[in-house]
Amino acid sequence: MDPATITLTVQLPTTPTRAFRALTRSSQLRQWFGDVLDYDRSLLVFGAGRQLTFISDGTIGQGQVTVFRPPSVLEYSWNNETLRFDLDAEGEETSLTFTNTIHGAEAAVIADAAGPEWEEALDRLRALFIEPPTTVDSGGVE
Repeated sequence: MDPATITLTVQLPTTPTRAFRALTRSSQLRQWFGDVLDYDRSLLVFGAGRQLTFISDGTIGQGQVTVFRPPSVLEYSWNNETLRFDLDAEGEETSLTFTNTIHGAEAAVIADAAGPEWEEALDRLRALFIEPPTTVDSGGVE
């Protein structure tokens, strides 16, 4: 079966370094990635070759960081999916290209459902750099 791929690009009004932090810190992931994960129980320590554990609604998923080149590329597996984030500086902004490759028998169906959800998540990511933080703590966007 051929994999299905979702590719989305968004302009972030920030530097690649700040954007990369928002992709790799649990405190920031919970602000844009959505309620998909139990962030307190998931093991999301990003680094080259690191193992990841995703806990969601009692389900445990596994993954591994396959590319870790701050602040330009982050790629990791999550069960039968690969998530890749390519960041490029463009003036005072960052162009983020997100690619979600889904493998398996239901890849096309999953991609059709996930596409709009990823668009919403990337909109929330972009908003992190536009809207002032709602709380002041060490977990905010730096």
